[in-house]
Amino acid sequence: MEAITTRDTTYGSMDWDASTIVTATGLLKIYNSFGFIYAFIVTMHCMSVIKPISIKLQYKTNDLAYAYMKVQHVISDLKAMRSNDQLLHDWYEQAEALANDIGVSPEVPRNVEYDSAETYYRRMTALPLLDHLIQQMQERFGEHQIFVSELLTLVPSLLCEQSATSLNFDRLVDKYRGDLPQPALVGTEIF
Repeated sequence: MEAITTRDTTYGSMDWDASTIVTATGLLKIYNSFGFIYAFIVTMHCMSVIKPISIKLQYKTNDLAYAYMKVQHVISDLKAMRSNDQLLHDWYEQAEALANDIGVSPEVPRNVEYDSAETYYRRMTALPLLDHLIQQMQERFGEHQIFVSELLTLVPSLLCEQSATSLNFDRLVDKYRGDLPQPALVGTEIF
């Protein structure tokens, strides 16, 4: 990017048009801002928690109940990250070290009143991102979705794969008790 903005000829003669130079200059300015660096560090750490479950959820041979349990672990990990002040401070220090390497210093906008730049970036970047990830995961993998996924255990091909002792129909029976003619016999009727 810098080679484009300064019209560096190290890589040969490149005749960049004005639009490319303006775009490269804008991107270089964004990449060299502390806000971008901090957002990058925070996103990297948040995604490192989400990546393993996102890979596992893509497998075709995934046990749905197990996957939902793992998602709940990820949600609790994200909540723990959000409430861990030392971890958020460490992220800020990592961003600060990276910024120092390229000659960028943390700056807070003029009209914003916070105790420090760290507090500003935590409240404006880290906490909203963590809140958003937690909210989205809870919406996609909430109690209702978990309950509905338990209904899949009634699919005959899945029933044959599992033993009678590993299945617990109590929650399903409780939910649909009024619709079942003989709720006490559900276990015997299935097997």
